[in-house]
Amino acid sequence: MSPRVDEIDMPSLERLQEECAWFRGSHSVGRGLERMISAEVDLQAFAWQEGQAQPTIRQGSWKLQILLARGMAVQPLVRFLPDAEGYLPVSGNISDWEVGRGLRNFGEIIPGLVCYCDHWNPQRTLAWVAHQVARIAVGEVLNLEARPLSARGRDFQAAALGQGKLPTQAISAPSPAILYLQTSGEGPARGEIEFHDA
Repeated sequence: MSPRVDEIDMPSLERLQEECAWFRGSHSVGRGLERMISAEVDLQAFAWQEGQAQPTIRQGSWKLQILLARGMAVQPLVRFLPDAEGYLPVSGNISDWEVGRGLRNFGEIIPGLVCYCDHWNPQRTLAWVAHQVARIAVGEVLNLEARPLSARGRDFQAAALGQGKLPTQAISAPSPAILYLQTSGEGPARGEIEFHDA
């Protein structure tokens, strides 16, 4: 297995697309330390428009952007883009339409941001990120090593979960080999992933 991050991420996302019908990869802009990967997830989720007080359930092809500042050396940022009618999924970790205050090195929190992770385990691939984001969008998890960014969304999800109102769509789980790097044997050990700009 190659320790180069650019030779790990895209193949893992391609394999995720092959195994899971809810995920579609799109394209990657940039290389090495600075990259943005676009994708779509076909999920039923509660969503709302700007200014809307009560979310509604929507079947979406939700567009994702996975942003890497320094490859996998730091946590990836993931955001949903509004759909054609301006809806964003609701989740405990998705920022609301109201622009929030920055966290540490961030300025304003942009609408659609899924999570800000406190740390990143380099054994995980970006397919792991896409899978966890899908679980967040449909309310399977309420926290993911992240600080909740929208109290309104988090509170709605918790109430809907207690009332059994969340979407019942199950997110199919890909094989572990897609989600995690094998660090035993010839694979790269933790902290030994290489980052290439060229």
